[in-house]
Amino acid sequence: MNISVKAQGSALASRCRRFAVQATLVQVGQFSRAVEHVRVQLDDLSQSSRSGVSQLCRIVLHFRDHSFVVVEGVGESMNTAIERATLRISERLRLHPLLLVSADTAMTAGSA
Repeated sequence: MNISVKAQGSALASRCRRFAVQATLVQVGQFSRAVEHVRVQLDDLSQSSRSGVSQLCRIVLHFRDHSFVVVEGVGESMNTAIERATLRISERLRLHPLLLVSADTAMTAGSA
């Protein structure tokens, strides 16, 4: 599984990049056989946003069956946006058909 991080906007420290990779790995790691590529995009919206929300984290999971899932998290800080996006990943992964089939197959194989 490959994870790429792209940062736009203000000078986002390498800490944010590392945090994004680590938080994504925590949520996606157990499904790494089904996930081919993860793309994380970090954006500073402070120039264009007048609301309190100024940071965006968008995560795109590309699966081996060519399907994909997109989640976003927004917040006042980049870490908050990353945390919200990675929590949404776990919610979405529980519902992904490819992973449901894999889990059912594993349960059936384990009970035999």
